[in-house]
Amino acid sequence: MWSKAEDMLRLAAHEGADIVFVSEYVLPVRIGAYQRERHGPQKVRFDMTVATRPRAAPPAGEPVKLEDVLSYDALTDAIETIVAEGHFDLVETLAEKIAARILEEPLAEIVALRVEKLELEKARAGTTIIRRKGTPGA
Repeated sequence: MWSKAEDMLRLAAHEGADIVFVSEYVLPVRIGAYQRERHGPQKVRFDMTVATRPRAAPPAGEPVKLEDVLSYDALTDAIETIVAEGHFDLVETLAEKIAARILEEPLAEIVALRVEKLELEKARAGTTIIRRKGTPGA
């Protein structure tokens, strides 16, 4: 499933996009619909890939301007800001809120986000979403 998201982003890159990503970003998150999940935070891993509009190369000898690049700090800041809002019953809700926040970034065009609960008894579980700026649900 994640490879499909990456395939979509590769296509975006082929069409003229830049890619920014954060992988294996783990935070304690208050999440879960079941009573047994409400005792405290659980470890949740975030993997995010964002396609941005392509940036023009700077004139020879000039550095790239920071405002022309979507920093991975914007990705981690969005995750941390949304997580700090409180308890989430569903990983899907958490993922939607983070994706929507990322798509508020002027340069962001497409976001693929995987949110995975790491502390389940017998497995890991989560969701992967892909959202494009300007489409319903984004």
